[in-house]
Amino acid sequence: MPFERDSVLGKDCILYYNTGTHATPVWVPIPHAKDVKVDPLSKGKAEQKARLSKFNFKRGTHIEMGLSFGYDYEPGDGDTVFPVLLDSFLNNTPIEFFAADGDASTEGTQGPRMVCEVFECPLGQELDNPASVEISAEITRVTEGGSVVEPDWYTVPAA
Repeated sequence: MPFERDSVLGKDCILYYNTGTHATPVWVPIPHAKDVKVDPLSKGKAEQKARLSKFNFKRGTHIEMGLSFGYDYEPGDGDTVFPVLLDSFLNNTPIEFFAADGDASTEGTQGPRMVCEVFECPLGQELDNPASVEISAEITRVTEGGSVVEPDWYTVPAA
């Protein structure tokens, strides 16, 4: 009987950004990304205390979502992704990310998909490490075709 893998390693996951539309995405990998983290991924709580029970019931409210990752900075014109990230930081340009658990061209690949704006990108120039940037982005409100584009858990459909 052949063995099968039952987990996904972070090194096999791929972070993408979209150069197409939300309806028709064109996923471009971000190969310089490292240690990708979907953070925050949490929601607020409404408490439902009342005299009818001694329990403090809770219900979910608004969801917080964002993305952070390290980025190996590469000087020169060869890196086409860093200018996109920097543009989002400097000019508030939205970027749609897909933190996929595999290849975005493979049916069934999945992960969180969200339109974000980069809010932090401090540049590290430590003596013993390559220069790198710590990108921190959070969801931002955009519309496409008159509808708000909301984050979701995306699964690559059949071609």
